[in-house]
Amino acid sequence: MYINADNVLTPFLSGIADAIDAMGGLNGILASTALLINGIYGNKIAESMRSMVANIKVLSGLE
Repeated sequence: MYINADNVLTPFLSGIADAIDAMGGLNGILASTALLINGIYGNKIAESMRSMVANIKVLSGLE
């Protein structure tokens, strides 16, 4: 049973390892992930940071 599961998973995991190697290893994966997240959530992240700064100013009495 375990041998059959291993035989099924091995090509899948090898494919993932090959894709990671093709993207430049961990550095490539992190860079690609950061670009993807920035592309999807970039505007929301910037808006949230501006809101956070405004709230800190209000709470600290600077505004």
